[in-house]
Amino acid sequence: MKSKSIVILFSVLLLISGIIVLRKPSSRSLLSSRFIGTVSSVTMECRGGSYTLIKRDRDWFLEEGNVLFICKNGIVDDFLEKLYGLEIIETAGSSREVWGDLGVAENNHHSTTLKNGNETVKLFWGKKSAGGREIFIRRNNEESVYVTAFPGNTIYTERWDWANLKIIPFDSDTSEIISLVFYRDGQKYSIIRKDFWELMFSQGTARLDSGKINLLLERIKNLKGEAARLKKDGDGMLPAGSLIINLAGNTTLSLIFLKDKKDNYFAAEKDGVYLYRINRAERNAVLPGLKYLLDHF
Repeated sequence: MKSKSIVILFSVLLLISGIIVLRKPSSRSLLSSRFIGTVSSVTMECRGGSYTLIKRDRDWFLEEGNVLFICKNGIVDDFLEKLYGLEIIETAGSSREVWGDLGVAENNHHSTTLKNGNETVKLFWGKKSAGGREIFIRRNNEESVYVTAFPGNTIYTERWDWANLKIIPFDSDTSEIISLVFYRDGQKYSIIRKDFWELMFSQGTARLDSGKINLLLERIKNLKGEAARLKKDGDGMLPAGSLIINLAGNTTLSLIFLKDKKDNYFAAEKDGVYLYRINRAERNAVLPGLKYLLDHF
């Protein structure tokens, strides 16, 4: 009797678990691991234009005309990893009217085209759910509109947000800077490191606030642009100063500043190829420090 009860109980549990399995919706990946692992280009399109990211060896680049700008470390791979992790939650509809209602028609504001050489997958991004956690999406020219988890605002990223726009290749500690020369309006301002902590003018006896100088050097070291172009495109701009940074080990970094007629500031390495536009926040972080130097010379 006891063994019979155990058999019945086991059968009931098995039946319940079977019902649960049957009721659980089967998850389907939006993209296969085989495909996502071999993607070599990503094109983002929206009503305001389009741009393309391409892979060379292991690195990703933003393609801008005939110029390639290296992307931030891992940012594209992280995005592809998010796409690979997307699973189809449900099918929202299969008519063209539904595509329009959910904002996933061919002329939608946002789409992502992934290529691996032989295969192309185009994703049309639609509206987010009311809670913002899910998004409607269509794959290639399929009629079905799917609901997936929202992979984050990366699908709306502006082109320059992908690129590493650090202006000077300087990753060392600022204590390695042994001297700094700033030219402006025909005048030369030279600062040398007296010891580990103190920086002073090479001429004169005016004392400097080393904390302010080191903060200025840190900001210059991390100076980033918000867009870039070939330096030759800066012909006709007005010079706005130059900066020479001498590092330990006989390494020299030269930075030039330019200004256009609209009072936009640009910076470039003296021997570099690219000219970077400096946004107002970056400019306002650096210029007070330079003004401090001029005021105390």
